Amino acid sequence: MWLAAMLGFCIWLLPQQMKAASYVDEATSYQVMLNGANTIRIKVPVYNEKSDDHWVCNGNLYVQVSEDGKNFSDKQNVFYWREDESKKGHDNYESDLWCKFKTSVGGSLDVTQGNSTSHVSLTKADGELRRLIYENSDGRTYDIIAIWRLPYDLLGKTLKFSWDVKCDYTNGLAWNTEYSVTGLSTTDIAIPKAQDAVAPQLTMATMSYSESGRLEIPWFVASNHLTAAHYEYTAADGKMVKKELPAEENSGTIYLDATEPHKNFHVVVSYRDNNDYLVENVSSEVKDLSMIHEPMGLSARPLGDRKASVRLDWSIRYPETEDITPTDFFEVQRSLTGKEADFVTVGSVPFVLDGDNLHFNYVDSTLIGAISKGQLKSNGTLDSLTYRVRRMMTQNWGWGENSCATSAQCVIDNIHLMHISNYSAEWEDERAFTVRVKWNYSEEQNAVWDNRAKVMLHVMMTNADGEKVDSLKVELNAQELEQCYKILDLSRTCVHYDIKMSVDRGTSPLHTHDEVEASPFYYPIHTAEEWAAFCDKVVKAQGNYDVNARLYADITTTSAAGGASTYPYRGHFDGNGHTLNINLTTNHVFVAPFCFVGNASFTNLRTTGIVSNPINMFSAGLIAQVLKNSTVTIDGCRSSMTISTGINGDATNGGFVAMMQEDANLTFRNSLFDGSFEGANSYNNGGFVGFVSPGSQVSIENCLFAPTFISTKFDGCETWARIPANAKLVLKNSYCTIAYASATYDTHNRFVIRNNSDWAVFKQLVADAAGTNNVDAILYADITASDMIGTQTAPYRGTFDGNGHTLNLAITGSSSFTSPFNYVTGTAVFKNLQVKGK
Repeated sequence: MWLAAMLGFCIWLLPQQMKAASYVDEATSYQVMLNGANTIRIKVPVYNEKSDDHWVCNGNLYVQVSEDGKNFSDKQNVFYWREDESKKGHDNYESDLWCKFKTSVGGSLDVTQGNSTSHVSLTKADGELRRLIYENSDGRTYDIIAIWRLPYDLLGKTLKFSWDVKCDYTNGLAWNTEYSVTGLSTTDIAIPKAQDAVAPQLTMATMSYSESGRLEIPWFVASNHLTAAHYEYTAADGKMVKKELPAEENSGTIYLDATEPHKNFHVVVSYRDNNDYLVENVSSEVKDLSMIHEPMGLSARPLGDRKASVRLDWSIRYPETEDITPTDFFEVQRSLTGKEADFVTVGSVPFVLDGDNLHFNYVDSTLIGAISKGQLKSNGTLDSLTYRVRRMMTQNWGWGENSCATSAQCVIDNIHLMHISNYSAEWEDERAFTVRVKWNYSEEQNAVWDNRAKVMLHVMMTNADGEKVDSLKVELNAQELEQCYKILDLSRTCVHYDIKMSVDRGTSPLHTHDEVEASPFYYPIHTAEEWAAFCDKVVKAQGNYDVNARLYADITTTSAAGGASTYPYRGHFDGNGHTLNINLTTNHVFVAPFCFVGNASFTNLRTTGIVSNPINMFSAGLIAQVLKNSTVTIDGCRSSMTISTGINGDATNGGFVAMMQEDANLTFRNSLFDGSFEGANSYNNGGFVGFVSPGSQVSIENCLFAPTFISTKFDGCETWARIPANAKLVLKNSYCTIAYASATYDTHNRFVIRNNSDWAVFKQLVADAAGTNNVDAILYADITASDMIGTQTAPYRGTFDGNGHTLNLAITGSSSFTSPFNYVTGTAVFKNLQVKGK
């Protein structure tokens, strides 16, 4: 019995005595160290088969991360490993054994499988791997070397490594006696910072000399390993534009429309750095690009003065955007025939970008001297007079499609030489025999003077018997022609003087008044009475033939043309650069300066005034209804009308046209709407066209929608035209300063605030959102606010763009927090806003 007990004790004691220091127990067998700028070298033992066998059955290397070297995150397992066979399965004569390992951190580990060239890549996505580990050269130990390539986000951090290792051993008599390895200390390693991100570099935007109408922006990034590149900016309509760049190039030139603003422009690249890290979405400096402010909306208006002067008016867009040059001129050109070869430069106007100044003008008073023989049709009409205005700095672009220019035509007819309406002769000094001859010129439309013509004084001297004694011809000089008198020296005595005046054409190509042929093709309108007569002609035509007409002055009237569908207007109406100021108040449907229109064209006309309809639909700034199967062209026109309605609901008003019937064709070119839409309870309006019926088409080219004021609802409204699915809108090179779009929000999802009523609606939108979504808004006028926005349970979030306007405060109350925006969230953005008041 004692012997059995003693034998049992020896059996128990033997393994304990054999558990001597082993390769897997030694602290020096466990290593973790910095291995370059972005890798950690890990060395761990797996097995020792000398004397008694020892192996790692549960090995763990942990890491904690610190930004400041003091405060560390929770532990993560960098490397877990264990020998995968018990002593039963491994023979000392074998030179390899199975091991399992895995990781729970980012990056990747390159694991060398012991004493061999075999290695395996390990990531946390791989889970647990099982691989053979090969015996070291000493013939008894096994270990693993793992190189951890750190994830990018750990560069520049301090890493604290710690161990938790459990081993097992056997001497052939017993095993599965797990124990912990002691003496393994923690190790802090400061990881070098990542390489500084290489940001793209932009060169200042300049006008392109190789691509007309374009800006060029060279860019470069100091990396040859791009994986992606693009540029982006905020366009004039508030939308974000993103364009990809070729990733195989690390430099290039970006070309953009030179006449458009590009805000928040920047280039964004992703690349691999020298350590093969993917560095993503590195942006260049964000900047607002300058632009070239192109002239647009040119109108040419004959002034009808003694020089046949023509006044040119044009405008620019986006005055708030910096121009590419602060000093430049608009070049003014003229062609008497409309042919390209006949254009000549006649003047210039300084380009000055002055706050909200959008308008420029020039008066051409040099026309008469440029007219040559044969250019006047019917001896008195310039019917193809064309002007063109461009920025002088763009002259190298020529006159192609992207010439940054605007042009307009006008007609000047009845051009003729002035004639003398009356004259007289009186003694200036009877004793000195000097006579003052005085005269007046005729007051006629386009009666002009040409220096190539002559005004002659004819003096006939006769004796008492009426016989001719002598004669004298005197040509008047420029000063005398201007002052309308001539002092004659009549020194011959005892004679009778007979003085006459005459106009001699000389070398002038201009004809006298009686030589100018009548041209009844265009009915001339100089007065409101002639407008009324024109309207009568439209009634008499009954839409069966054209009634062409031309304005020769600005007209104010209260009557419309084509007032019924039975006598619509048909023909060509040439505004000739003049303005039709019309004020219409009626309860009828279809109200506009031209109520019903068939096949017709309108050129170079501006309409102003107001169309007010308290109870009915279909009001417009030019045409109320385009008839079925008609073709209408509106070219170089401007509607500055106020279109007002008292209707509660669908108004279907239009800036130019209220409604098109079926299968009609309407074309706009070079036209501008800068009028207003009024009617707080109305909706379903169109910025240019209120409604297009099925089968019809609207084409809008080189036009601008820039309303002065809109107080209607936005529901069902469209910026250009309300188009059903079976009608068509073709839009080319046309822009808007505000989107008059469907629903409460415009197309940029910004609520537009123009008055106190809009502010109240904005307040309710914020309340309805309850802090769960953005309510972006933009001011389009200075307003006074008495309501606070946002509550504790419904704070404001979104972007509020003051758009350069002022929010005047008139807030009273007992709240502890009093301001225009009482409660906001961290996602609120405010910009371009001035606040005044209390």
